[in-house]
Amino acid sequence: MAKKRVHEIAKEQNISSKDLLEKLHAAGIAVKAAASSVEEADAIAAIAGNGAGEIATPSTAQDTSRPAAAKPTASPSNDPKAPIAPAPDHVAVQSSPATQSSPDTQASAAAPAPTIDGSQGASNASSDAAAHERARPTRDSRTGERTPGGAAPGGRRRVVIDSQASRRAPSGPANQPVRRPRRGRRRRGTYEETIAPIDTAVMEATDLIRVNSGSTVKDVAEYLGVPVPELIKKLMMLGEMATLTQTLSDEAIQVLADEFDKQIEIVHAADDVVVEPVFEDGEEDLVERPPVVTIMGHVDHGKTSLLDAIRETEVAAGEAGGITQHIGAYQVHHADKQITFLDTPGHEAFTAMRARGARVTDLAVIVVAADDGVKPQTEEAIDHAKAAEVPIVVAVNKIDKESAQPERVRTELTQRGLQPAEWGGEIEFVDVSAKTREGLDGLLDTIQLVTDLEELKANRNTMASGTVIESKLDPGRGPVVSILIQRGTLQVGDSLVAGAHFGRVRAMHDFTGARMKTAAPGDPVEVLGFDGVPEAGEFVRAVENERQARQIAGERAKRLKTEALARRSGRKVSLEDVFKLAQEGTVKELSLVIKADVAGSLEAIEDEIAKLPQDEVSVNIVHRGVGGINESDVMLASASSGLILAFNVRPVQDARQLAEREGVEIRSYSVIYRAIEELRAAMQGMLEPTEVETPLGQAEVRQLFRASKIGVIAGSHVSEGKVTRGARVRVVRDGTVIYDTQVASLRRFNEDAREVSAGYECGIVLANFQDLREGDVLETYETRLQERELA
Repeated sequence: MAKKRVHEIAKEQNISSKDLLEKLHAAGIAVKAAASSVEEADAIAAIAGNGAGEIATPSTAQDTSRPAAAKPTASPSNDPKAPIAPAPDHVAVQSSPATQSSPDTQASAAAPAPTIDGSQGASNASSDAAAHERARPTRDSRTGERTPGGAAPGGRRRVVIDSQASRRAPSGPANQPVRRPRRGRRRRGTYEETIAPIDTAVMEATDLIRVNSGSTVKDVAEYLGVPVPELIKKLMMLGEMATLTQTLSDEAIQVLADEFDKQIEIVHAADDVVVEPVFEDGEEDLVERPPVVTIMGHVDHGKTSLLDAIRETEVAAGEAGGITQHIGAYQVHHADKQITFLDTPGHEAFTAMRARGARVTDLAVIVVAADDGVKPQTEEAIDHAKAAEVPIVVAVNKIDKESAQPERVRTELTQRGLQPAEWGGEIEFVDVSAKTREGLDGLLDTIQLVTDLEELKANRNTMASGTVIESKLDPGRGPVVSILIQRGTLQVGDSLVAGAHFGRVRAMHDFTGARMKTAAPGDPVEVLGFDGVPEAGEFVRAVENERQARQIAGERAKRLKTEALARRSGRKVSLEDVFKLAQEGTVKELSLVIKADVAGSLEAIEDEIAKLPQDEVSVNIVHRGVGGINESDVMLASASSGLILAFNVRPVQDARQLAEREGVEIRSYSVIYRAIEELRAAMQGMLEPTEVETPLGQAEVRQLFRASKIGVIAGSHVSEGKVTRGARVRVVRDGTVIYDTQVASLRRFNEDAREVSAGYECGIVLANFQDLREGDVLETYETRLQERELA
């Protein structure tokens, strides 16, 4: 027979590819992946051989269990020489249902085992039986119930089993009752064990103080264990005046801890949140779920067009500049199964969004253009996929172009650690064309093949949890949050918590806009009902009721607010730079109010602003939000003497008229890098211009003339350049600058001149300087202010 791929043989034999791989490995056939080729006869023989082994296994186990069941067991009643010990009275009552059903009671009535010695064994057996009759309690007495023999009518009683009673019985009286221990304090015993040495490492670990970021002066004093006046005094010594309720920056808290010799760890709200919680679900509760596939790659390599060809909708046409501005989640059906796709942007500003897409995915599809090869964002996407430890499939796009070189793409990716399967590696490569729809079915087949080996399952019968893919503020519907359900089932009416926001599901829609009542694991849904716009990438989960959701979100919102205050105060002034700023002057500051259509774009804008050099001009983001520009944003920008940067949003209601009255500038953008370029230009305009000196000419003093009303006139010869009236001039004598002044008067013959060029003679009068000598050199120059650029 000819060779076939493993997944093709598995499909013909109606078994999974993973089971077939295991059978081939057990048969000694070396295969690496489901796409590997093997002899069909060897694969069928491996399936038949393993099947026979499985059929023989139960019969073998049954045969081995028969001798164990037929083996006779020794019993005291089988030995005629064994003495029969009298049973206790309370055991002899056969009519009591408690004694008949209790195995412990039956065990107490059984005779002791026979001994090898004759008479001595009988006497020992009888004494042991008598001891057991007196000392061993019944099961009913251990549980505190009344025995059939009768007990005092007082309810339950406490009985202590004495394991040493049988040894002490022969020396004491025959009918001595069991003494109950007193209910007082236990008697201390003596122990000969040595005391382990004290673990000093644990004691030192307790000295580390965890301080919440954004703490006030009062909170820091309580954390450090110092009086508040001492803390305020230390702040005054460091040059900062602070009140009791003032929020301190992280740098200030660290400096104070060092001053008081305390070891601290500043804890942020993000540190207390588990990004990927681990759930322990039973195997019987897990059901198959659709795989989540992320499309990643370089800008303009055809990611959105490829996904558009798969789901047959138009998205790229509405994107500004052909660049995806935020994550979109979609579902497609292929071979009676569903696949969830996430489309991530390719521009360099959206690193955080690509990382978020890689974190929630089960498979990463790296799209590389066949005519362009590997680019920086391609390498970055590969790094994100490897960091998330997810399988990778490479889609070589644009193979319909004449300049396409698929083999070159494979070679470049091989150099970066992605070895194609057809070259003996483990990475599947698929040649596709989003324009001609060539190879799309092969790509979907490869995606299903790789994800089937992962055995993706989730628990549906529990409270829902997932990840916020995107969020925006819709003018008509309010906050709209796109959620990818990863576990449980989300229903209309459930209470949700996502970071500092909470809500109750009022309505759910799928990616086509159709209404949904429930959402299962792997489904992307749009949820209405949140009180605000949560951050993209936040972990979202359902809770018992709305009151609990409000409490959890309120606590996190309070911590985030105090941390924002700490960051803002730390950006303006830090304790280490107090004296330095006092000497050099205050730092120029550009205040911004940033509004965007979705949270992902807002996050990308902030990341790009943070990359701008802010040594001399700092950018202070006084407010950030999702949605249209309202009057509150305008008033905030006016109070902080800043401007409003709008990304795909417009002013609402009377915000534009208010901005015109207040003189607040609103700059709107649709592509992020244009906003960053103009912001850089605005920061350059705030820089202090530098003074640039340009040399004009040089003249040599050859003869001096004196006039009563004018003073000393220098008869000079212009050796180079030109001498201009009103220009700055340096008097150089023997190579040393002795004075810097200005040309007050310039004459040639008997007429005033504006300038004299090289090779001519002229008379020069300097302002406020008369001590000229023959042989002095006059250097003329001019200064001008030149705008500076950011580094």
